[in-house]
Amino acid sequence: MKNNNTNILVLPEKIKEFNCKQYIFNKIDMRHKNLFSFGKWMSEINQYIQYENPDIVHFVYGDDFYKVFGLGLSRFTGLNTVMTMHGLRGGGLGIISLKMISRNVDKIVVHTSEIEKILKKHSINNVEHIEYPYFGIKAVDKSTALSYYHLKKDTPVVACIGNTRYDKGLDLLLKALDNVQEGFQLLIAGKPETFDEQYIKEGIKNYAASVRMHLSYLTDDELQYALNAADIIALPYRKIFTGASGPLGEGVALKKIIVGPNHGSIGDIISRNHLGYTFESENVTSLAKVINKALNEKFIYDETAEKYRKSLSVENFIEKYEKLYNEVSMK
Repeated sequence: MKNNNTNILVLPEKIKEFNCKQYIFNKIDMRHKNLFSFGKWMSEINQYIQYENPDIVHFVYGDDFYKVFGLGLSRFTGLNTVMTMHGLRGGGLGIISLKMISRNVDKIVVHTSEIEKILKKHSINNVEHIEYPYFGIKAVDKSTALSYYHLKKDTPVVACIGNTRYDKGLDLLLKALDNVQEGFQLLIAGKPETFDEQYIKEGIKNYAASVRMHLSYLTDDELQYALNAADIIALPYRKIFTGASGPLGEGVALKKIIVGPNHGSIGDIISRNHLGYTFESENVTSLAKVINKALNEKFIYDETAEKYRKSLSVENFIEKYEKLYNEVSMK
């Protein structure tokens, strides 16, 4: 397919930055709390498809289909369909759901080789691994980044970036840092969810002077400063987190040390690509030990890490999707 294709988006709300035709859902509860809401959503999508008659239909957040076992996808039989799944959900039931989904789409896209491996192990073979890229993250002056968050220049910064959801394990990190002997500063930047400011303040009381918080949705500039201020990107994710990580890719773009759990896709990516250190998942003692090690040892990206870093480029992402779309449209 060529780069001058016409793109049509169907979204919950308009995105001003996208210069293309956009349809906005008509007062539909996007949380899909019940089958009625989900059915309305699917019917509206179908109306837009019937009107526009696109060459390819791409569901960019296919995870919504897990809980309904692909219900409604059969109405798109005969179209060229692609679905991106961002994580594995629901254990054995999740695999059963994915098998049913895979029968009704041409390609399932996943963002990690670990998930691709699991799907193929369960005979879901129409799967394509396309690594999630980093978008527009640039190196900025470290002093400026530190100053933005009122961080000191002479002490390493451990950064936990992103919404404070339960599966991302901020509470585990706060407990682990109580047992870290090496000097550190902690930057917590992102929208508060499960763990709010009050919870965090209680968790950091033994080292509060070393912590800076920016608890809100991050603008592009705020994200860029947070990433550049960091020496270590901490990913204290629980075992229920099975997908790819935005902060991981963005941290790799800036050659930061990545500390993450040894399970699933995150553990596989860090270990296989030499990006930092892994700890035993959900083990606070292990996490503290690994953070001490990361703070104490010099870490340099080797050839393996650099190769992975280059694979995360937007250009590589676009090239792989163009190849995939060509393959699907020529079926």
